[in-house]
Amino acid sequence: MLNAFSTLFLMITAASVLPLFGATPDAFPHIKPLLPPAGPSTEIGAFVLDSELFDALDAPLANFRLFDAARQEAPFLVRLKTPLRSVESLRPFAAPAQVESFRTVESNRIEMLVARAPQQPQPAALQFESGVRNFEKLVTVSGSHDRQAWTVLAANEPIYDYSRFVDVRRDRIPLDGGDFPWYRIEVSNITENKDSPLVEIIRQTRGSRESNEIEATSFRREPFRMDRIIFLERQTSVVTGAPETRESDIPNWTVAQDPKQQQTTITFSITCEPLVAVILKTGDANFSRAVTLEGRATGDAAWQTLTQSRITRIRAGLIQQNTLEVALPTEYRGRQFRLTVYNQDNPPLTFTGLRARCNVYEALFFPKPGAAYQVYFGGTDIPSPRYDVAAVLAGIPAGSGAPWRISPTQPNPDFKKQRAAPMSGKTLLMAALILMVAILIPIIAKLARKIS
Repeated sequence: MLNAFSTLFLMITAASVLPLFGATPDAFPHIKPLLPPAGPSTEIGAFVLDSELFDALDAPLANFRLFDAARQEAPFLVRLKTPLRSVESLRPFAAPAQVESFRTVESNRIEMLVARAPQQPQPAALQFESGVRNFEKLVTVSGSHDRQAWTVLAANEPIYDYSRFVDVRRDRIPLDGGDFPWYRIEVSNITENKDSPLVEIIRQTRGSRESNEIEATSFRREPFRMDRIIFLERQTSVVTGAPETRESDIPNWTVAQDPKQQQTTITFSITCEPLVAVILKTGDANFSRAVTLEGRATGDAAWQTLTQSRITRIRAGLIQQNTLEVALPTEYRGRQFRLTVYNQDNPPLTFTGLRARCNVYEALFFPKPGAAYQVYFGGTDIPSPRYDVAAVLAGIPAGSGAPWRISPTQPNPDFKKQRAAPMSGKTLLMAALILMVAILIPIIAKLARKIS
């Protein structure tokens, strides 16, 4: 009985420990060597998952590993590649510009002398804050180091407000190289003649009979009041951009017409990459058709509706619209696809090509100096890896890893073709419970006979 319980204990222990062991290199049928980047080694390496790799990977991306030349496993993190991009914006100075002098000049113009404090950054633009509406002005800005020699930074730049007709306003003047302590600002048409809100109606009479009416409009002169003048500095920030994608032509596709259902069906197959959009090519114009895109992982699986959309191309004078992209709400990894175009009573469209747009994924890892690495992939029933460095690599900004290049696929000479899939921990635990019941039944029966 002791031996039976010992066996049971070992099986239960194995069931709990087995999931902790990772896959070995002989579990994968394919290899892709990694080529290191030129130059000195870096702390973080990155490589892009290519089409060949995706074509052999399962849905959770569990059946691939990274090993060095000593067959030591290297932890890694797979994530969507989202490059960083620079965004420029204009930010106002903390304090308004200090106007040192002001004077009116001929031709209905004014001239201001503005000082910039030495600790303030170089301005990229000048902004006028004003409560005045419906105006047009021309502004010339010059800079100087000694208030004697002046360099023109902006010549006759317009500022305006057309809120009487439409919500359009421009109150900023860009400065081309404005690193000066002194600025001279000239504003033309400083006082405008505007219609009075009161309209006088003059009636002309001849004798006792009124002959006609004359509408007389008076004018009023309105100066352009500037509440504040503000310098703006250029600020650059780095943000995460849109996910990187790649496009490729779809070589294998067929078209079938169904006149009875008034439908055109396009079927195609691609490698199992994360598809996000299908782009159609056609020479036809002036149409707008509803479409449905379906996909499935294998040929015997049921079709799954991925999206319902509309393709449009209009060429009618000034109206030019072109929407031939069928975008998916979320990425989908499948091998076979079916695109249905609903023609209704219109003649079928003639399609000349298809393109697939897929998301790009990258793997990050910590390479050892001078070490060579290979990607082992493929195989079945391989558990997903659990690496603690994934939490560390997840916080690494996009673009921080040195790019390693992935090589074409090679067969793994150590792959064991007849390698039996290991029993999962859950299956082993169930087997242990069944064995325990089988052992306990005769023991309980024997104890029952002794008691009786």
